[in-house]
Amino acid sequence: YEGVPQVKAFDPYTEFPAATAACQAGAIAMPAFFGGSMTLYTQVPGSWTMLSGVDFGEGAKALTVKYSCVCDGTISIVLDDVNAEPIAQVKLARPGWGVRGLIEATAELPEGVSGKHDVYFVYSAPSFRIGSYRFEQ
Repeated sequence: YEGVPQVKAFDPYTEFPAATAACQAGAIAMPAFFGGSMTLYTQVPGSWTMLSGVDFGEGAKALTVKYSCVCDGTISIVLDDVNAEPIAQVKLARPGWGVRGLIEATAELPEGVSGKHDVYFVYSAPSFRIGSYRFEQ
């Protein structure tokens, strides 16, 4: 994917909007329902977004996602090639009745997720609304 050269490495350790992406397929940014600026909305199974030049430094241990959804599903975390095997999956569960706003889910990452990578988030189902991501050291 060609475009403007990246100015600096992406810091994954501060919470960032899920609509942040170098490129994507099958997902769009939409106004947030429950505060915040924009959310990422998945349109079809297999939708994905990609962050380029993510610098994990010495290593990331977990990923936390703020989301809402109308069905259960997963977000697969893939490094450097959208067709590679996922290094981890975040399980998204449909909230019970009466839950408003975004809820959180966290997935542990395997040891060795360090250095600089392109990071793909691959969504298993349509109708996910993803508010933000945050990797943890």
